[in-house]
Amino acid sequence: MKITRAILILFNLLLVSSVVFSQASAGKDTKIIVILGSSVAAGWVTSYKEKYDMQNGYAARLSRFLEPKGWEVINISIPGYNTKETINRFEKDVLPLKPDYVFIGLSLGNEGLEPENPDSVLTGYTNGIQALISLCRKNNFSPVIGLCYSNNGYTPDQYGYLKRMNMLINSWNVPCVNLLGVLDDGNGHFPVRFIFDLGHPDDRGHEELFYAFVPDLFDALEKGKTLTVAAENTKSITLGEISEFHKISYIPAEVMHSFSFGFSYSTSGSGLLAEIRLPGADLQIMLNNKGSLVYQSQGKSIVSSQKPEKKQFHKVMLTHGYLTQKTVLYLDDKKAGEVMEQLEPVRFLIGNNTGKVGYKYLYIFRGALNQNEVAALSEGKKIQASLEVFSTLADPSLSPGMKLNNLAISLGSAKLDSKDDDQLSSILKKKIDQAEIVRKNELKVEHKKAIALDPKIYDLYIGRYEVAPDDFFVIEKKNDLLYFVDRGNSAELLPETINKFFIKYPADLTVLFELDGEGEATGLVFSVNGKELKAKKKL
Repeated sequence: MKITRAILILFNLLLVSSVVFSQASAGKDTKIIVILGSSVAAGWVTSYKEKYDMQNGYAARLSRFLEPKGWEVINISIPGYNTKETINRFEKDVLPLKPDYVFIGLSLGNEGLEPENPDSVLTGYTNGIQALISLCRKNNFSPVIGLCYSNNGYTPDQYGYLKRMNMLINSWNVPCVNLLGVLDDGNGHFPVRFIFDLGHPDDRGHEELFYAFVPDLFDALEKGKTLTVAAENTKSITLGEISEFHKISYIPAEVMHSFSFGFSYSTSGSGLLAEIRLPGADLQIMLNNKGSLVYQSQGKSIVSSQKPEKKQFHKVMLTHGYLTQKTVLYLDDKKAGEVMEQLEPVRFLIGNNTGKVGYKYLYIFRGALNQNEVAALSEGKKIQASLEVFSTLADPSLSPGMKLNNLAISLGSAKLDSKDDDQLSSILKKKIDQAEIVRKNELKVEHKKAIALDPKIYDLYIGRYEVAPDDFFVIEKKNDLLYFVDRGNSAELLPETINKFFIKYPADLTVLFELDGEGEATGLVFSVNGKELKAKKKL
């Protein structure tokens, strides 16, 4: 039996339905979070219990994490949807669920970000997201925004617009999650080896997107916490072995991969400024005897060429991308250097110097800030996405063991001269070990791999293929890549053989080009899970 266009449409509707309704089972007393996004938010294309069941995306992982804590996550994301389409479905799809929170996880790519009209796209996306925020607040739903994320099709210019959009969202009075900071190779693309296709990460990439969420974000919002942006801090705390207080430490309650760790310091001497402790190593940020800022990590080091002035406050930021395996050190928003490594921190500390060091501000983010964000934070601008700890270190009264005021939307706190660090670090280490076991035991799905083929061969297949009178598939070539286009929707064709191609999709979806005796394409056979649709090539 040949597949018809109607069957193709039905196939897509069934696929979407499995995402929309699979988690919609909240009880009356359960706090509800609705995930309102597009394909990445829908979990495209992940595998949990079955191949391509789309239940291992970041939203599904968030659901499994929050459910024991009394939350219900209902994912109604639809692949391909943009802000306009999402606004149009709000009344029908969101209002009946009566959520407490709506997480908006849309893609700048679905808005049509192209080199010809990026400014208008950003304006449209801005207006669309703000309209969704207004709809949420009008109906007493609290909005949370996912920042725009990577796409392997982005050019350097498009990446620049992506970062601009994220900076703007960071400045709004709405909680947000830094989905870019955990999956950015530095060019707006997904890290190598963690890609399903141009616009989507694989299961491991989705795990990192899940780690971008501050674990108790929604609990903190329930308690009425909002981000407080402090005025310029004129006070500081002095830490060191010969000071009244020795150190300030923070231990994440849950596994943390990508992160940014920042603080301001002032000292007249040298020695230790801060530490990051791993299960089996201690990493240090210090001033050497020559006055340079140094990051020392397991045989690797970064030494700043700039020598910070003594007795002046300087800003330090260390960022780490877990999948990119890159750590970058910044001094006063200038990049000092980078090293390649992969870290899972169990403790952050400032202080412990043999002398005295003054400190202002403490920042810990769940994501690697890019250089633009580091500079903006250094200038006093609001960078709030995935911010887990923000302390001014200017508490009016201090005592050993006290929790420092955390101005971020989080319930965790850094502690002054804490006595239970080892115990809490041990608990976190067990969670890291358990996460590794889960990762190793996850369902492994082998994706088809494209063969190497000379792009000149693609010229043989370019053209229009008639499915029915006045109804065509189109095969086109762009940037040495081959695309299958159906009614404006395009997907990359990846070669299996010289004339058989596949499309990455939650189905066995192939295109076989029929060739004549001279090697010219005369038609194609489009196949979905073995059901075929033939089309003849038209000149």
